[in-house]
Amino acid sequence: YILLTLSLSLDGVTGPLQEKLVKQYSPTSNQLMFFSNVWASLFLFFVLMSSGEFSEAIRFCGRHPDIYPDLLWFGLCNAIGQHA
Repeated sequence: YILLTLSLSLDGVTGPLQEKLVKQYSPTSNQLMFFSNVWASLFLFFVLMSSGEFSEAIRFCGRHPDIYPDLLWFGLCNAIGQHA
């Protein structure tokens, strides 16, 4: 619940921050999405590492390798959805 609460809390900050960055630096929409995703990935990586959940996720994938196609589809749908 902690990550969900944090995610919802920071969601309200993301829009105004992106508007400020667009006014100041004029990035393209692809650049804005790319760097937002990079920062989100880095943040989540460190949270997962510090909580010990990263290694559990890796072990889960090792025990259930049939999840890889689902993860691939999830990633592709996410990427396509950002451009739709």
